[in-house]
Amino acid sequence: MPSLRTAIAIVAFATVVPTMAAAGTSPDSSIQAIAADPCQANEPAASIPPTSTDSGLPAWQRLEIVDVGGAAFTLADCIGTPVLVELFATWCSNCLQQMPKTQEAAATMGEQAVVIALSVETDLDAQAVADYAEVNELPDIRFAVLTPDVLAAFVQAFGNTAANPPSTPKIVIDADGTAGELTTGQESTEELVAQLTAAAAPGDTATTTG
Repeated sequence: MPSLRTAIAIVAFATVVPTMAAAGTSPDSSIQAIAADPCQANEPAASIPPTSTDSGLPAWQRLEIVDVGGAAFTLADCIGTPVLVELFATWCSNCLQQMPKTQEAAATMGEQAVVIALSVETDLDAQAVADYAEVNELPDIRFAVLTPDVLAAFVQAFGNTAANPPSTPKIVIDADGTAGELTTGQESTEELVAQLTAAAAPGDTATTTG
């Protein structure tokens, strides 16, 4: 027959578990949600107010993107943290040459920046891109496949170069949501880290209205 202390512990556990279930939260599910959707987990830093409301941002920052894990977000959700957006294709050899340097930059910055790789292959299955990330050991980059609408918004803002993966197009977004100019060509880990570090302070990167 259980002791009085054991009986009290059983009753307490039985009371707490239903409460947690009713709230729909648990430590594990909370951590997974943050890991799966870092942009939505970020809050605009109090010291870095956004330059405009979401409605004032260009379409490519406001349109929904779904990452290879199935989580939906917009680039506007990332306001509060500098972002590197890299447009690529799985067939692109120049992209594959750039990706390890981008991965190193993402690992170096950690939670101080968000690094996102967007496939311009709009008809590609998300699993193929997830496999690409795994095979090439790119765990710190968030991957997604662009929809035709979002790709068109990038092209409208930055020109056809945005849809030309071999040029390795990249865009850095300041922590306040201000987008820098599209750049091309191979960039070193050090260059990318320097850009993201500067982007943590609004006004330190070249900007475009998109």
